[in-house]
Amino acid sequence: TTKKDLFKTRIFSPYRLLLLIKMNFAKKTSLILALIMLGSANAGTTATWTTYADAACTTLCPAGTVDACSTTVDTTQACNQNSESSQSNIVCYADKITYTNFPNTGTNSGSAGCPSGGQSFPNEIAVGGCIEFPGPVLTWKKIEASTYDCEDNSGGPSAGTPTAAPGDDTPSSAMKSSIVASMVLPLLFFAGSF
Repeated sequence: TTKKDLFKTRIFSPYRLLLLIKMNFAKKTSLILALIMLGSANAGTTATWTTYADAACTTLCPAGTVDACSTTVDTTQACNQNSESSQSNIVCYADKITYTNFPNTGTNSGSAGCPSGGQSFPNEIAVGGCIEFPGPVLTWKKIEASTYDCEDNSGGPSAGTPTAAPGDDTPSSAMKSSIVASMVLPLLFFAGSF
């Protein structure tokens, strides 16, 4: 046997292959876990609605800009505040959100928001619908189905799983991360092993 043959034997021996797999596995596992965590860390805890001045949800609120007329609530926060009111107990479902609204406790009021014992009432906004909200000024609110990816935290049978609005084919960010990880894992594992 020549030195060249011996070199070939060492590279392709079962022992050498197992060593390569073992050495590369830790690196690949860390990368895969990072990909999964990155995708799910920023997904599923927020919902955004826009306030409109008409029943067709085409004319923005009097503030006139999407940023000024939009409210984003986060299920991980005990109290959320926009310029006009504050919200607590945010619960996401596949097709709606529910929350407790505290009127006139927004940042414009100087209030800390969600006052204990303050006037409050339950609200619900269906995803994709233009929902009427009575008050001193009649408004409508809408959560765009195409951007809704708040995870179901209602405690129901599907709680904790990524959800999307009915009729919406767009997977949530957490779901996209799971799909990518399931496709990348075999590729990363086998690519560096040979």
